[in-house]
Amino acid sequence: MPYDCPRAFPTIVVGLNFICMSGCWGGPAAVKPPSFDPETSATQAMDMYDTDKNGTLSAGELNQCPSIKNALAEIDRNGDQAVDLDELITRVRNYADSQLGRTTLAAAFTLDGEPLEDAEITFEPEPFLAEAIEPAVGRTNAQGVAIPRTSSDDAPGITAGMFKVRVSRKDVSGSEEIPKRYNSETELGQEVSPGSEALRQGTVLFDLYSR
Repeated sequence: MPYDCPRAFPTIVVGLNFICMSGCWGGPAAVKPPSFDPETSATQAMDMYDTDKNGTLSAGELNQCPSIKNALAEIDRNGDQAVDLDELITRVRNYADSQLGRTTLAAAFTLDGEPLEDAEITFEPEPFLAEAIEPAVGRTNAQGVAIPRTSSDDAPGITAGMFKVRVSRKDVSGSEEIPKRYNSETELGQEVSPGSEALRQGTVLFDLYSR
């Protein structure tokens, strides 16, 4: 699970602070905001993940949608530790109302407590938002920090929305070094939302483990 950088891994925090002073808050040049359909997107999410058809996404179901699980505290307005259709509609409408084109977000990764260098990072839109927003990709530096860029035009920044996060690094033989639970079967998710803690800090931290 990701954590805000002020609360974890001091050596990475130094690098992130430098990045933020270099322009996190200014962000990339303004671009046209994506077009969201809150009702359609939220309904698609419920159809995909509400496997028991009780009208809510609860613990086991949320594991299938890591970005909603990541943002549960923000989305769950009635405090029942689940997400219903109205709560999802409200959250997606928040993206639409913000008129946010792209924003800069630094993502830092550790593997077994050490900075994860030279890893390919993909922020992949959840399927129910895939028609509205684009993936963002990046590669970690020596401090384990990547700045995702919109993949279609290699423009800096990431749009508001919910993303699966996939992490890949291959050895010289082409074999994957990162466990499946962080790439092909990822359990990592991140919400990028106006007013969220992630955007207030400008950084998110993912702690990965090889075992």
